[in-house]
Amino acid sequence: MQAARYLVSALLVLVVVAAGPIIPDAIGQTAGGFDHTGTGFPLTGAHRTVDCASCHVSGRFKGTPQPCAACHNGSRAIGKSLGHPSTGDRCEACHTTGRWRNPRYDHAEAIGTCASCHDGRKAPGKHAKHVATIAPCESCHMSTATFALARMNHAGLATNCASCHNGKTATGKPTGHIVTTAACETCHKSTTTFAGARMDHTGISSGCASCHNGKTAMGKPTGHIVTTAACE
Repeated sequence: MQAARYLVSALLVLVVVAAGPIIPDAIGQTAGGFDHTGTGFPLTGAHRTVDCASCHVSGRFKGTPQPCAACHNGSRAIGKSLGHPSTGDRCEACHTTGRWRNPRYDHAEAIGTCASCHDGRKAPGKHAKHVATIAPCESCHMSTATFALARMNHAGLATNCASCHNGKTATGKPTGHIVTTAACETCHKSTTTFAGARMDHTGISSGCASCHNGKTAMGKPTGHIVTTAACE
């Protein structure tokens, strides 16, 4: 009886060896009919076609580690590349078993500054028309879902407003703005609103009516003395 059992076992081994490695099929079962879902680790995505021995080393089945990083460590399977974003998060927080490329990055476990990844190589960085600044990304960009609607942090900026406020990079002079070559900050003292600017008349001694025409700036009131003389 024992000899018969031994013979059957040997034949089964020969069949398995001849058939090659056991490869999971598209529904999570191995070629031998084993349902891997029952182990608590269903075979999905690229795991469906992985050689069993790549995870079950030396025929070890019980106690096989399940976290992605246990295999995807650069030795047993492909792990983090040298240019991978700095993160302490688990692989599966961003990656799926279907593909490694173009994952949705979870910023909750991000390590380091935004610029350590958003450098134009690992992840999108400053574009060519970005406001000239050395401030950290997070000073203005408050959302990790979109770059839009960033609120510019003007802290420490007191001069050269026109380098950004030129009508392209940021809002510039409107069509009806007072004709002047003075720097923005000469009259605009607030970085939160353009309203309430106080005109600095230093150096202006003629041509008052070019602004004081009732449109650009206050002009003659209705009851003003009738005259064609210059304001000044």
